[in-house]
Amino acid sequence: MFLVRADGTIYTVALNCMPAARSRIEDLAGAIRFFVGRDFPARGEA
Repeated sequence: MFLVRADGTIYTVALNCMPAARSRIEDLAGAIRFFVGRDFPARGEA
């Protein structure tokens, strides 16, 4: 899953290949709300 900003740059990528280890979409959405809501920079931006 790719989270892309409005300007077209990638904010984060979540890659999983094992069916049993995939994150639930609700958990990913909660994490996105947490980090974006607190204006955390993406890795390498700070």
